[in-house]
Amino acid sequence: MSVLIDYRVCDANPACGAARFCAPMGGALYYDNAEGKPIVDNSKCTDCFVCIKGCPSGAIKTASNEAELKSIEEEIEKSSLSKDDLLEQKYGVRPSDPSEIGENMFEATTNNWDEKVINSELPVIVDFWASW
Repeated sequence: MSVLIDYRVCDANPACGAARFCAPMGGALYYDNAEGKPIVDNSKCTDCFVCIKGCPSGAIKTASNEAELKSIEEEIEKSSLSKDDLLEQKYGVRPSDPSEIGENMFEATTNNWDEKVINSELPVIVDFWASW
């Protein structure tokens, strides 16, 4: 069995869950600080596939033989889908436009709490801050 990473959807997080799960199983998948992404050494792979469960972005692919591995690699290489397209395909949503983030921020106070937070028709994220 071979494991590969679809870097189009990999978030390349240094706290890579797949690498963390794989470490006690042989360390075939590890985060490479120099590369800035997780790497797979298939010669160390034990076919336990805990990496698949540990990857929140679904970037881990498996192949049962070299021909299947080559086919998956070619499919990834040929694909014109962007990361945003892949996320939309998988989750049905596109990432927010960064220019829109913070557009609807407001200061919640005791005077507007019910109106802005409790009775909002949209989900509200509240960030509490205190000076103590």
